Amino acid sequence: MNTLHLTLAETAGLFKVTQKTVRDWIGRGLPTVRLGSQGRGKKTLLNLPDAVRWWFAENFERLELDRARTRQASETANKLSIDNAARRGEVVLAAVVSQVWNEWAADVSARLDGLAGRVAAEFASIDDAGIIRQRLLAELRAVRTASADHITRFFAGQGRAAAKQPRARRAKRTKPKRRRRRPA
Repeated sequence: MNTLHLTLAETAGLFKVTQKTVRDWIGRGLPTVRLGSQGRGKKTLLNLPDAVRWWFAENFERLELDRARTRQASETANKLSIDNAARRGEVVLAAVVSQVWNEWAADVSARLDGLAGRVAAEFASIDDAGIIRQRLLAELRAVRTASADHITRFFAGQGRAAAKQPRARRAKRTKPKRRRRRPA
Protein backbone atom coordinates (compact mmCIF):
# COMPACT_ATOMS: atom_id res chain seq x y z
CA MET A 1 0.00 0.00 0.00
CA ASN A 2 1.24 3.45 -0.87
CA THR A 3 2.23 5.42 2.28
CA LEU A 4 0.62 8.59 0.86
CA HIS A 5 -2.81 6.97 1.10
CA LEU A 6 -4.59 7.44 4.40
CA THR A 7 -7.73 5.90 5.85
CA LEU A 8 -10.62 7.98 7.10
CA ALA A 9 -9.42 7.56 10.72
CA GLU A 10 -5.81 8.47 9.84
CA THR A 11 -6.95 11.56 7.94
CA ALA A 12 -9.15 12.63 10.87
CA GLY A 13 -6.21 12.17 13.26
CA LEU A 14 -3.88 14.16 11.00
CA PHE A 15 -6.27 17.12 10.72
CA LYS A 16 -7.36 16.75 14.39
CA VAL A 17 -11.03 16.44 13.49
CA THR A 18 -13.61 13.65 13.78
CA GLN A 19 -14.22 11.00 11.12
CA LYS A 20 -17.68 12.51 10.60
CA THR A 21 -16.01 15.84 9.72
CA VAL A 22 -13.82 14.07 7.14
CA ARG A 23 -16.96 12.40 5.68
CA ASP A 24 -18.59 15.85 5.47
CA TRP A 25 -15.48 17.12 3.66
CA ILE A 26 -15.75 14.25 1.20
CA GLY A 27 -19.33 15.33 0.59
CA ARG A 28 -18.06 18.88 -0.06
CA GLY A 29 -15.42 17.70 -2.55
CA LEU A 30 -12.42 16.29 -0.66
CA PRO A 31 -10.80 14.00 -3.27
CA THR A 32 -10.60 10.29 -2.44
CA VAL A 33 -8.56 7.45 -3.92
CA ARG A 34 -11.30 4.97 -3.11
CA LEU A 35 -14.69 5.63 -1.58
CA GLY A 36 -15.27 2.89 0.97
CA SER A 37 -18.36 0.97 1.88
CA GLN A 38 -19.33 -1.18 4.83
CA GLY A 39 -17.39 -4.40 5.25
CA ARG A 40 -13.87 -5.62 5.77
CA GLY A 41 -11.15 -4.17 3.54
CA LYS A 42 -13.44 -1.65 1.92
CA LYS A 43 -12.18 1.47 3.74
CA THR A 44 -12.18 4.91 2.26
CA LEU A 45 -8.69 5.95 1.17
CA LEU A 46 -7.47 9.50 0.67
CA ASN A 47 -4.31 10.73 -0.99
CA LEU A 48 -2.45 12.89 1.54
CA PRO A 49 -1.07 15.58 -0.84
CA ASP A 50 -4.48 15.94 -2.53
CA ALA A 51 -6.23 16.16 0.87
CA VAL A 52 -3.84 18.84 2.11
CA ARG A 53 -4.19 20.88 -1.10
CA TRP A 54 -8.00 20.64 -0.90
CA TRP A 55 -8.04 21.62 2.78
CA PHE A 56 -5.89 24.73 2.19
CA ALA A 57 -7.96 25.73 -0.86
CA GLU A 58 -11.18 25.36 1.16
CA ASN A 59 -9.83 27.19 4.21
CA PHE A 60 -7.65 29.86 2.57
CA GLU A 61 -10.05 32.75 3.23
CA ARG A 62 -10.64 31.67 6.83
CA LEU A 63 -6.90 31.29 7.41
CA GLU A 64 -6.23 34.73 5.92
CA LEU A 65 -8.98 36.23 8.07
CA ASP A 66 -7.49 34.53 11.15
CA ARG A 67 -4.05 35.93 10.25
CA ALA A 68 -5.51 39.42 9.77
CA ARG A 69 -7.35 39.21 13.12
CA THR A 70 -4.20 37.99 14.86
CA ARG A 71 -2.16 40.80 13.30
CA GLN A 72 -4.79 43.37 14.31
CA ALA A 73 -4.95 42.01 17.87
CA SER A 74 -1.17 42.15 18.10
CA GLU A 75 -1.07 45.75 16.84
CA THR A 76 -3.82 46.75 19.28
CA ALA A 77 -1.94 45.10 22.15
CA ASN A 78 1.27 46.87 21.15
CA LYS A 79 -0.51 50.23 20.97
CA LEU A 80 -2.08 49.72 24.41
CA SER A 81 1.29 48.70 25.82
CA ILE A 82 2.95 51.84 24.43
CA ASP A 83 0.06 54.04 25.65
CA ASN A 84 0.32 52.54 29.15
CA ALA A 85 4.10 53.00 29.18
CA ALA A 86 3.62 56.64 28.09
CA ARG A 87 1.11 57.22 30.92
CA ARG A 88 3.63 55.81 33.39
CA GLY A 89 6.32 58.12 31.96
CA GLU A 90 8.41 55.26 30.59
CA VAL A 91 8.23 56.42 26.98
CA VAL A 92 9.54 59.66 25.55
CA LEU A 93 8.23 61.05 22.29
CA ALA A 94 10.70 61.23 19.42
CA ALA A 95 10.06 64.98 19.14
CA VAL A 96 11.09 65.43 22.77
CA VAL A 97 14.27 63.39 22.25
CA SER A 98 15.08 65.43 19.16
CA GLN A 99 14.52 68.68 21.07
CA VAL A 100 16.75 67.54 23.95
CA TRP A 101 19.45 66.34 21.56
CA ASN A 102 19.45 69.64 19.65
CA GLU A 103 19.53 71.73 22.82
CA TRP A 104 22.27 69.57 24.30
CA ALA A 105 24.40 69.76 21.13
CA ALA A 106 23.99 73.55 21.00
CA ASP A 107 24.90 73.84 24.70
CA VAL A 108 28.04 71.68 24.33
CA SER A 109 29.06 73.57 21.19
CA ALA A 110 28.71 76.96 22.87
CA ARG A 111 30.63 75.83 25.95
CA LEU A 112 33.44 74.29 23.90
CA ASP A 113 33.65 77.35 21.63
CA GLY A 114 34.08 79.53 24.74
CA LEU A 115 36.80 77.29 26.19
CA ALA A 116 39.66 78.83 24.21
CA GLY A 117 38.74 82.36 25.30
CA ARG A 118 38.44 81.36 28.96
CA VAL A 119 41.88 79.72 29.17
CA ALA A 120 44.01 81.56 26.56
CA ALA A 121 45.24 84.36 28.84
CA GLU A 122 45.79 81.94 31.71
CA PHE A 123 47.90 79.59 29.57
CA ALA A 124 50.05 82.39 28.14
CA SER A 125 51.99 82.64 31.38
CA ILE A 126 52.25 78.86 32.11
CA ASP A 127 55.23 76.89 30.80
CA ASP A 128 54.42 73.55 32.48
CA ALA A 129 52.50 71.20 30.12
CA GLY A 130 51.18 69.16 33.07
CA ILE A 131 49.45 72.20 34.58
CA ILE A 132 47.99 73.17 31.19
CA ARG A 133 46.72 69.60 30.77
CA GLN A 134 45.10 69.58 34.23
CA ARG A 135 43.48 72.96 33.63
CA LEU A 136 42.13 71.82 30.22
CA LEU A 137 40.75 68.61 31.74
CA ALA A 138 39.06 70.64 34.50
CA GLU A 139 37.43 72.92 31.89
CA LEU A 140 36.30 69.95 29.76
CA ARG A 141 34.86 68.22 32.82
CA ALA A 142 33.00 71.41 33.68
CA VAL A 143 31.52 71.46 30.14
CA ARG A 144 30.48 67.80 30.50
CA THR A 145 28.91 68.40 33.92
CA ALA A 146 27.06 71.51 32.77
CA SER A 147 25.72 69.61 29.75
CA ALA A 148 24.55 66.70 31.88
CA ASP A 149 22.88 69.16 34.26
CA HIS A 150 21.13 70.76 31.29
CA ILE A 151 19.60 67.41 30.26
CA THR A 152 18.69 66.54 33.85
CA ARG A 153 16.91 69.89 34.29
CA PHE A 154 15.05 69.35 31.04
CA PHE A 155 13.68 65.96 32.04
CA ALA A 156 12.98 67.02 35.62
CA GLY A 157 10.88 69.93 34.41
CA GLN A 158 9.42 70.36 30.98
CA GLY A 159 10.59 66.97 29.68
CA ARG A 160 8.07 65.02 31.71
CA ALA A 161 5.30 67.37 30.75
CA ALA A 162 6.24 66.97 27.09
CA ALA A 163 6.46 63.19 27.43
CA LYS A 164 2.96 63.05 28.91
CA GLN A 165 1.18 65.11 26.33
CA PRO A 166 -2.60 64.92 26.61
CA ARG A 167 -4.51 63.23 23.86
CA ALA A 168 -6.40 65.35 21.39
CA ARG A 169 -9.97 65.78 22.52
CA ARG A 170 -12.98 65.62 20.30
CA ALA A 171 -14.80 68.83 19.69
CA LYS A 172 -18.19 68.93 21.35
CA ARG A 173 -21.13 68.81 19.03
CA THR A 174 -23.55 71.59 19.46
CA LYS A 175 -27.09 71.46 18.28
CA PRO A 176 -28.10 74.23 15.91
CA LYS A 177 -30.41 76.75 17.52
CA ARG A 178 -34.00 76.48 16.48
CA ARG A 179 -35.66 79.59 15.29
CA ARG A 180 -39.05 80.20 16.73
CA ARG A 181 -41.70 81.01 14.31
CA ARG A 182 -43.57 84.16 14.98
CA PRO A 183 -47.30 83.81 15.09
CA ALA A 184 -48.90 85.28 12.01
